[in-house]
Formats: sequence, structure tokens, C-alpha cells
Amino acid sequence: MSIEKGIYEHFKGGKYEVLALATHHDTEERIVIYQSLQDGKVYVREETMFSELVEKEGQKVPRFTRVSDSQQGELESRITLNMTKSTLQEWADKQGHDRCWYFPDIFGQLARILGITPEKTPELPSEEEFKAGCERYRLEQYGKT
Repeated sequence: MSIEKGIYEHFKGGKYEVLALATHHDTEERIVIYQSLQDGKVYVREETMFSELVEKEGQKVPRFTRVSDSQQGELESRITLNMTKSTLQEWADKQGHDRCWYFPDIFGQLARILGITPEKTPELPSEEEFKAGCERYRLEQYGKT
């Protein structure tokens, strides 16, 4: 089996992304570098072990099976959606002043998740504009003066 970058399912059920193929410096053996899509841990395994058959319920099955391109697109979309939800939930759980202060952070994280690169460097407003913006935010969010 020829190993390529992509998403693979382990015979026990976990999904992993193959990040790279490497060559061991001393032995010239091919090494697969892959990452769990569940917990983000990165692993290495000899290519021969990665592609070997293992026994499952009395039958020989591949240790890893490449997920089809259509399934990969769907899986990547779900991962992006879950990361976006997690980032937004983290912000939504903030209270009071932290909700305001973390707007640039939350939008920066969302941009990275979605692969967006800013075209302009953000500029800070003047102190007067900043205070007016904070007051406007407080009125919009909390209806208080």
C-alpha cells in the first residue's frame, strides 16, 4: 500500500491525518508521521507497520485505511465546524469586561481556523474612539449607562 498525505481510519476506529513521510537517517527506513484528529497527538510509525495487515475478529484487515476524498472533505468540514464552535463557546462563556477585550483574540482565532489572512494590519483607535466604543458596546450588550 502506498502511503500518501490524507486522512486514514485506524482498524480500532480512530481517525488520523498523515502529515508527512520521512526517511530514518541511519536505517533509510520510511517513517509515517501522523496526527490524531481526536486529541491532536502526533505519532510516528514505520511505513511497513502503518500499512500492514492486522487481525480483527479473526480476519486480516489493514491497520489503516485511507478515507475516500469525499469523506475527507466532509470530515475536514466537521473538524473546522467543531473548532469554530469551540472557539465561539470559549468567548461566549466570558463575562463582563473580558467579553469586550477578547473580540480581537476570538476573531484572530476564527481567521486562523478558516485559513483567512488579514490584508491589513489592525490599527488601534485613539483613546477617545476606544472609550466611545466601549461605552457603545456596554449599552448594546447590557443596556446600562
